[in-house]
Amino acid sequence: MQRRGFTLIELLVVIAIIAILAAILFPVFARAREKARQTSCLSNLKQIALGGLMYAQDYDETLVPFAESGNYPRRLFPWIMEPYLNNWQIWDCPSHTSGINPDDVNQYNTGGYGIAYPDLAHYLTSGGGMKLAMVTQPSMAVWFADNSDTWIDTNLTGGIYGSHLRARHNEVCNIAFVDGHAKAMKLGDVQGNAVYWPQR
Repeated sequence: MQRRGFTLIELLVVIAIIAILAAILFPVFARAREKARQTSCLSNLKQIALGGLMYAQDYDETLVPFAESGNYPRRLFPWIMEPYLNNWQIWDCPSHTSGINPDDVNQYNTGGYGIAYPDLAHYLTSGGGMKLAMVTQPSMAVWFADNSDTWIDTNLTGGIYGSHLRARHNEVCNIAFVDGHAKAMKLGDVQGNAVYWPQR
């Protein structure tokens, strides 16, 4: 008895079904991968915030400054906080393209995270960080976040606070607050709401 093979039409139908399933599932897989990166990033920011609180305990309840100086060598906040975190990989958001270079104390775009400059954090030569007691709602005050630069613009620039924030994780931005907790938020919920941006 002769075995019957697949016809061309049957093969094309099977290929079409596989292509349709792939088109449906690949975006789901991509979102799942990004969700995993978001979780890793959120953990990084939580640890950074806790390291910042340890710094504040050692420095008379003063939040970590943006940098030691505006002049070279600037020595920005990741290098100031290094004794409290002791892990440079924490500063690399897994969804950000460029990582931090531990040997460059002047580096901007440090792994994708920014600090709330100029209000919560300023140059040490210009007063340094804000006193913790001055932050009236620490659970609402944006401190570190997914960012396009090293500093989160906490001024009302162009009618928006936090203009450098980036929603790089499935359209949400990971944010760490002064009380030490971190969560994912939509940019529209945080940028336009003055309660998240305490002023000096």
